[in-house]
Amino acid sequence: MIYLGDIKLNELARSLMVSVISANQIGQSDNINQFEQKMAEFLGVKHFIAVANGTLADAVALAILKYQYPERDEVIMPALTFVAQANAVYYNHLKPIFVDIDDDLNINPELIKPTDKTLCIFPTHLLGRPAKMNRILSFGLPVVEDTCEALGSKLNGKFCGTFGDMGTVSFFVSHTITTGEGGGIATNNDEYAELARKLINHGKTDPKLFHFDMIGFNGKMNSMEAVIGLAMMPTLQWAIDTRHSNFKCLEQFTSWKEGEGEYICPHALPIIYDDSDVRDGAMKRLRLEHIESRNLFSSLPTQEKAYAYLGYKLGDFPKAEFIGTHGLLVPCHQWLTDKEIEIMAHVLPQLPGLQHRPPPKVEQMGAGGREYTRKYYDLVRPYIVGDVLDIGAGIGTMASEYSQKEEVKSVIAIDNYERLNEKKLDIPKVRYLNVDATKWEFSSKEQYDTIIMCEFIEHITKEQFLSLLPRVNMALKPGGYMLISTPIARGGEPDCAFHKYEYGMDELTEILGRYVHVDRSEAFHNSEGMVMICQK
Repeated sequence: MIYLGDIKLNELARSLMVSVISANQIGQSDNINQFEQKMAEFLGVKHFIAVANGTLADAVALAILKYQYPERDEVIMPALTFVAQANAVYYNHLKPIFVDIDDDLNINPELIKPTDKTLCIFPTHLLGRPAKMNRILSFGLPVVEDTCEALGSKLNGKFCGTFGDMGTVSFFVSHTITTGEGGGIATNNDEYAELARKLINHGKTDPKLFHFDMIGFNGKMNSMEAVIGLAMMPTLQWAIDTRHSNFKCLEQFTSWKEGEGEYICPHALPIIYDDSDVRDGAMKRLRLEHIESRNLFSSLPTQEKAYAYLGYKLGDFPKAEFIGTHGLLVPCHQWLTDKEIEIMAHVLPQLPGLQHRPPPKVEQMGAGGREYTRKYYDLVRPYIVGDVLDIGAGIGTMASEYSQKEEVKSVIAIDNYERLNEKKLDIPKVRYLNVDATKWEFSSKEQYDTIIMCEFIEHITKEQFLSLLPRVNMALKPGGYMLISTPIARGGEPDCAFHKYEYGMDELTEILGRYVHVDRSEAFHNSEGMVMICQK
């Protein structure tokens, strides 16, 4: 299943967790302060206060403003959002003033009508797309940005969550980085930071004394969560870049396009249909394709029973209500593999109602949609001729392009990806075999003019590669080409054959040279990856 979110804890996280357990510091410790400092530095703010979760971050931020402006009790917020944002308003005994959304799925600032009871404007950067902050700030009211789904997104080069008085962040497992649960408040206001620390500790006048002059929350982050966060910090920029890169690979199949000045670090990608039944059918199709999807939230005041008590009626928020019945989400997180991105780019344009969208292009997809793939393909394409064996072909995106060459007679594309079978491909000249190439018995009677191994060897061990190589060579016709590539910058599996710490260009040339001639003048090798063009 290609899930909407995933988590992979690194060795640093495991090591730090063991260290705090060994030191009996699973509650409060200096690790929390260190994590807060690193987050503040990353976002470019004076203060970052770590809390128990994103909902608590919202609730505490609103409690701060309620303390500052006790005569105000109205919070202007979007009708379309995750329910936790509205719950935070409720917990503070405040009144949500819902506003319909614009085409970007965020609050429409032109519909905002402040009163003398308005405590703040509470926009969401929904799914990672920046709200129209310049217009929102123009009202001159306090602003709390819900950035729980948008850590890493920017507007005109400035991080979402740093425009208003406070910005809230969530470290839930499906968000940009995780601490398991956890959240935080970013602010440049010294007084708000002090109040936040007080409120998350029950409203204590002194952390060491049992005296309280405010009604607070039990909202502290613990050390176990903080050390996971510390371990994630070195990967935060990579996570942001990868989510954005995945978005750009899949952008043409979604209902989003980045606007001027926007940099989207997506929580997930929205697809919006004209017909709700078609949306429901698309979700069923995605389930069959083992791609997780969800409905794209709803209009909280008119489509969710929890907020029916407010008295809004269906039709009050037409755009939010439309999204509630016509929108869905698909994955876009940083742990998606290149094959999963390729599968999504193959499946999404085939969904009901999306056939009008343009077919995927190899430079956007290929073996994962990276610029590296385009360079690889441009380099090897002239050598792909005759009868072709493509080992690790994914779902045949690259095969669909090179098979159109007149010089290509036939293609056997093999991969052991469990979701794929021969019926999935309908590409002229191409036959798909769902087998494990490391165990496939190559026959000397079935020989090929070209054998391609693009990124396949990244996922096998050195021992498997050394065992496979002579069998592949046996299947290659005299004078035929063996085309090999691997994105070494990504590293691959811990023991993969071409992990950057195992094989360099010289050693690989020596190993391949036992069977074929390696043309070093045609090789491509840089920080992104390696390509070897070999002739028998």
